[in-house]
Amino acid sequence: MAVAKQWLADTFGKLKKDKKAFLTVTIGIVGMLLVLLSELPLFSSYGSKKTEAEGTSYYNRSIEEDTERLISEIRGVGKVSVMLTYESSEETVWAKDSEEKNGQDGDGTYNEKHIIVDDGDAETGLAVRVMYPRVRGVAVVCSGGDDPTVKSEIKSLISALFDIGSNRISIAPRAAEE
Repeated sequence: MAVAKQWLADTFGKLKKDKKAFLTVTIGIVGMLLVLLSELPLFSSYGSKKTEAEGTSYYNRSIEEDTERLISEIRGVGKVSVMLTYESSEETVWAKDSEEKNGQDGDGTYNEKHIIVDDGDAETGLAVRVMYPRVRGVAVVCSGGDDPTVKSEIKSLISALFDIGSNRISIAPRAAEE
């Protein structure tokens, strides 16, 4: 223990005298701290990876909120709540590597395998694209939802947004708030 204390005292003594060495050591320590901090979930998008279900849920809620905001801009509409239903779940298309071998008789074999990448934490497939689900139906509850003109405007807007028929859109008036 005494040897370590002596070594530290000697090292700090040399650093006090040599400004270039002091600056080099300081930059090195700051660099190491930045690397360590970048691994924390607070500072890194990699530390807070979302599962597919969380990603889909976030996407769905984001679409609902955008729709609510847009509907609330219509004249005669007050407070709005929107719920969307979907035809399916999110679908990921994975990259594949394929190989075809022709035999001597002209009969070939076809091999196909997913491309795997190492992201540091684990090996995963390489996603080519993510296809989000198509909206199947929309339910809207809003102040002003009992006005036929407002209903017509909302149905027209939703039909254009999601390319669905008016039979898949339900609009109801919000209960009177006390």
